[in-house]
Amino acid sequence: MKGNFSIMVIILTYNAEMFISNQFNLLLEQTYKDNMEIIVIDSSSKDRTVEIAKKYADKVVLISKEEFDHGGTRTKAGKMAKGDNLFDSRRFAL
Repeated sequence: MKGNFSIMVIILTYNAEMFISNQFNLLLEQTYKDNMEIIVIDSSSKDRTVEIAKKYADKVVLISKEEFDHGGTRTKAGKMAKGDNLFDSRRFAL
């Protein structure tokens, strides 16, 4: 594809320690990653999810479990987007 464009990846997490590293590795293996921004919104995980996410993500946002709702949280992340294209990555889709 010609031209420059950017991609923003949203990852919503809650206790995803067992899966999150693999998800980041798969994203970083993509052929187009030069202008990729990764934002993680975590719903107060009790495991090492946030610690792991901070190693890979450009931004990690913490919210309470009570603040989380599928559409609203994705909308919140989308408003943070700087990219031209938005990709919503779901842990259960891997």
